[in-house]
Amino acid sequence: MSKTGKRPTFLKPLSKRNSEISKRLFALFGVTVTLAVSLGVIAKAKGIFFSTSKKEPLPFA
Repeated sequence: MSKTGKRPTFLKPLSKRNSEISKRLFALFGVTVTLAVSLGVIAKAKGIFFSTSKKEPLPFA
């Protein structure tokens, strides 16, 4: 009886803590993805700019 009574109270804070951790991980993942995408866009734009200024064919075209 004591075990069945203890389990819900032990699982509730654990699940809450896990949800908070997953939210933080998801936010961190979103930030890293956004940074990577923006860096890739900047790198592509720089590559296009340099290749057009040098009058050379695009390497990824």
